[in-house]
Amino acid sequence: MRKLIPVALIFLSSCMHAKNVKYEQFQDTLEKLKRKLDFRPLDSAEAYAFINKYYLPRLDTMPTKRRIFIHPLIGENFDDIFKRDSIKLTKQFTGDSSKEYQGIAPQRFEFPIVHSNWNQHKLNNTRVVIDTQMLTLYKQPDDTLVEKIEHWHKKFGYGYMLISYPLYNKNTGRLVITEWIENAGSCGTGRDNKFWFKKVPGGWQAY
Repeated sequence: MRKLIPVALIFLSSCMHAKNVKYEQFQDTLEKLKRKLDFRPLDSAEAYAFINKYYLPRLDTMPTKRRIFIHPLIGENFDDIFKRDSIKLTKQFTGDSSKEYQGIAPQRFEFPIVHSNWNQHKLNNTRVVIDTQMLTLYKQPDDTLVEKIEHWHKKFGYGYMLISYPLYNKNTGRLVITEWIENAGSCGTGRDNKFWFKKVPGGWQAY
């Protein structure tokens, strides 16, 4: 019996070590995920410089031209992405086979805006649009909707862009900006785009 005690201690010690290693690997994975998703807004001067040089020229080739809605889009919600993915990793670590993490709803594009304003004087050759009609356009009775849309197009032509504030991750050197074209269309398919950039010496490179 006495000979079995050291063997049992060795076995328990080995199990504890394996659990500690697994836990450390789990924590390391979570930390890497956090750093990967640590996107934050550029400071104001750099954000406007980026938009002027790397985003606005795209609008010159679009029907909307350089028309930007006054409020920024919410953009990518990396906090929600981290919450979803960290729950998934935790369940994998604990052996929990439930799918609770899938209950986090994906972001929706229903005129999502942040209630701050773009400064037209800091955007090169750009018109900042104020559109209060769009917020209530589809709440109108059906018999007036066509007339409302026609009136909207007379005022805004082909429409305008909503864009998110540029978000940058200093750990990875990646930047993302999101756009939504508002053209009074009832279907949202194909109206949103996401653009990624990598910080390079002297500026940004799209990829």
